[in-house]
Amino acid sequence: MASFDRRQFLQLGAAGLALGSSVPFLRNPIFRRALQAADCDLLPAKKMLIIWQRGGNDGVNTVIPYGDSVYNDTTRPTLFIDPADSIDLNGFCSLHPALAKLHEVYLDNQVAVMHRVGYPSSSLSHFSGQKYWENGEPGNLNNDVGIVNSLIGADPLLDGHQFPGAAVSYQHPQLFQGPRVLSHISDLRDYSLGTDPADVKLIGALPGMSDDGSGLLGIYSQPGSSQVYNGLIKNTGLAMTAGIDHLTCRGVDANSYTPYGAATYPSNSAPEEFTSGTSFNFFRQIQQAVQLLKETDVRVVGVELGGWDLHSNQGGVEGNHATRLSEIAHAVRSISIDLQDPSRNIWNDTVVLTNTEFGRTSLENASEGTDHAKSSVVFVSGGGVNGGTWNCDGTTWSDGDLTAIDENYLPHQTDFRAIYGEIIGDHFGLGASLDSIIPNYSTLGLTFPGIIA
Repeated sequence: MASFDRRQFLQLGAAGLALGSSVPFLRNPIFRRALQAADCDLLPAKKMLIIWQRGGNDGVNTVIPYGDSVYNDTTRPTLFIDPADSIDLNGFCSLHPALAKLHEVYLDNQVAVMHRVGYPSSSLSHFSGQKYWENGEPGNLNNDVGIVNSLIGADPLLDGHQFPGAAVSYQHPQLFQGPRVLSHISDLRDYSLGTDPADVKLIGALPGMSDDGSGLLGIYSQPGSSQVYNGLIKNTGLAMTAGIDHLTCRGVDANSYTPYGAATYPSNSAPEEFTSGTSFNFFRQIQQAVQLLKETDVRVVGVELGGWDLHSNQGGVEGNHATRLSEIAHAVRSISIDLQDPSRNIWNDTVVLTNTEFGRTSLENASEGTDHAKSSVVFVSGGGVNGGTWNCDGTTWSDGDLTAIDENYLPHQTDFRAIYGEIIGDHFGLGASLDSIIPNYSTLGLTFPGIIA
């Protein structure tokens, strides 16, 4: 496939730009910005990386509440973790031993450990649970607009931005879907037009005075039709080409990226301490997400890690759950190091947020696993984060809370929307737009938990 050189793109567009509003294609703010751009310098900006733990993470064994007597080797015969094997946080709760690398960042006061995060009447369905976390409106399955999409749409500085958000994942998360078409990148190594100049015809040229143009530029410049999906296809094409232009201008090359310092992203060819069962594709996504945050003007990037729905063979100190947690811990530590690269240190301007649709039952099931439940754990990290532990101490947790709902569920104490609300308001500075980003936010009676410094 062809390399689409930025200079060629600007040359192709120069004549069309002079036509102004007479060409429908040029009324699109994304391409007017792309054609008019003299450079692609990076501007100071607040950023966010979201890590989706799909399947429902067992928060009880992630941040272990030893202060609750319900947590013992009778209620969790194969899952119980001895306190001597865990990482103490405050004398009441401890981290799973697989989170040792995350604890290193915690000791720098740059990780907020948020226990008991959820929402009222939590759904136990993967489909609806994920939908509610992503659209910010529990109970409304008809809202298809994700929080990230609304966030980007609410920021006037991002109107016409070529590359404001991107999901580096196999599926395009609901979180990023909505009126504004945001980039979906399965693998950054493939998100280009190659190097063969002969294939520039794929991009083609904008319409001239006596022709309809050619290639993608010609197709996407045509007036809209009555076809149901015409607008969606057209806007997707515009966003894709604008995104590729921005990456080309910035010289982004996923095949030659070198992490900073001690940051590493294990792979099949360089697994480090990781063995079979490891999601090396997750580490690839994390590396590519970090590269985009450092080398482009993107504001929000999302990645995903599955394998959390452990109804059986979950494991305790070791096993499937420990493997997933070790991947999260390694990723957070490497992100924190890599984003402090002196060539572009953006760690203080970046928030890393984990999400999961629900927690797991407090009692172990008959298959040595756990089932769908209510609240779980969220990690918020970054150079501008107030580190500490929330909702897991003797003042916020009563003995028996582990089974306070239906004798098996841990009730939530912090609504996930309050966490998003504080990030949106105090990190991105869009507090005045909260109701347009998280539906009816002002009516929820939530207070910010205090995670942003």
